Amino acid sequence: MKSKLILFILIITLSGCNRQGILPDSFLIHPSETVELPGSELPTAVTPTSRSATITPLPTRMLPTSNPPYDPPPDWVLQADANLGFAMKIPNDWESHEPQSWVGSNGELHYSVRDNHSVGINALCQLEVNNNQKIGSQPTIQLWNNNNGFYGCEILPSSDAVDPNAILLAWYPYMLDIDFILQVNLTPRFVNPIKNGLQSWGSNTTVTPIAEQSPSQTSDFQVTEFSGLRFEEYWVTSQEWYQKHDVEAFASRLPKEAIHRKGEIQNNWKQQIPFINQKLAQFDIKITGCTQKVCDTPTIEFGENYAGLDGIEKKTISILSIGKLVINQSGTRFFLPIYELNTYKRYLITENSIENNDFSVFYSSLGYVPTQTFIGNDLIQIAYDPENITEAGGSIDLQVFRNDELIFNYKVLPHNPASGPVRGLYSYENHWYLETADVLIRDGVVLNEETKTGEMFTFHFLNEKPFYFYRQEKDIHIFYDGNTLPITYQRVIHEPMCCSGGMVNMTLAYNALGFYALRDGSWYYMVITPVVP
Repeated sequence: MKSKLILFILIITLSGCNRQGILPDSFLIHPSETVELPGSELPTAVTPTSRSATITPLPTRMLPTSNPPYDPPPDWVLQADANLGFAMKIPNDWESHEPQSWVGSNGELHYSVRDNHSVGINALCQLEVNNNQKIGSQPTIQLWNNNNGFYGCEILPSSDAVDPNAILLAWYPYMLDIDFILQVNLTPRFVNPIKNGLQSWGSNTTVTPIAEQSPSQTSDFQVTEFSGLRFEEYWVTSQEWYQKHDVEAFASRLPKEAIHRKGEIQNNWKQQIPFINQKLAQFDIKITGCTQKVCDTPTIEFGENYAGLDGIEKKTISILSIGKLVINQSGTRFFLPIYELNTYKRYLITENSIENNDFSVFYSSLGYVPTQTFIGNDLIQIAYDPENITEAGGSIDLQVFRNDELIFNYKVLPHNPASGPVRGLYSYENHWYLETADVLIRDGVVLNEETKTGEMFTFHFLNEKPFYFYRQEKDIHIFYDGNTLPITYQRVIHEPMCCSGGMVNMTLAYNALGFYALRDGSWYYMVITPVVP
């Protein structure tokens, strides 16, 4: 009788998915059940056990794995949950006596679902690690993905945790249109093999592709204006084409006009030069080599105020680009990031120093990450807690200081080859703003939580007014100067990337922004600038 029941469940599993590769609309109505795969799929024959009210370890059927490896061993049992459309491998001695739970002599596991798939891993994982009081004061967090398309984050509790179990948050593969994620609470030593054994179950069919579009169906170029901003929209390709090709092929489709505009806004930093010269004249600093019409060889020159300072050898720096000048209300303290021509070295200029900034822990493939700002004459700056910097891949405590007083701390994602977890520190109208990966914080209040917003990213200034993106459900909106603009996207490529992926990185320019965005089945390259009066 039990064998027939297992066969019936597997038949429903294999036939009950629709042709778009998503689970049936009614699948969440039924309670979740898991079944072991048929004997042909397993190294040994296994008989499912009946469920009882409590979880009690049963005698092992085979010798349990004593030291879990990175991937699940071949003798582990594959368990399928047809209702939730996934399967995973678990140790061969673990038994299930309650729905969605297993326990063995050396570990345990329980899984559930969370209805917030529209929130990306960056935002959700940081929110979880900062709000979950059971995981201890110094948990570690790590992003992951496996060979079966699942991805997410793992959170390991610290020694003072109330709950000793680790947390796996797992998103389904991109091609499956599933509006929830999995949460797996399990014994920490089993995190790697469990996450690497996750796989989709029930259908391998992808979502029906969106029909191919072309400039004849859309507009290959158009300009619109909203709230004093100019939106230049260059059609690149269809979503279907994008899904089938690599990033180099995608980037090569950028129209020549868009490439030209991208280059133009990258040189917008030169617009700051008159303002910088005015503000820094008292410090005996001047940028030369520019006229009203030509600015091909700008050079920053340091006067006598910098002569003889320890560690300062530079008299001039040939400029590749300049970041935004940050200066206090009294005009007595400042920070100015400089990229040197030819050497590509990075310097941070202050009122009394020229610091080489090449190996800053705050970095990004998108460019300079501001870590100091002023509210009046008060210096707001960020640093990592030197007492709690863990091993590579561990979470790091970020601290915010006002002058010398610690006013806020937050746990952030680990570094990656393209970027640190911090996107920037800014001030506006007596408020400070801290942007980490997809999380925006104002004066210590996490705006994602306050506004119930899935993701918030790319805090930027256009015409000296704050601009950023935010996601609600499936759509990405634009917030500018206190208002949400009437334009939405389904995706905006904004995460800093290195190597070939860097070809589609955002262009965070002075008073301008360039980025790739997906809307209604088409990819566009967008350039946003203030409307010229």
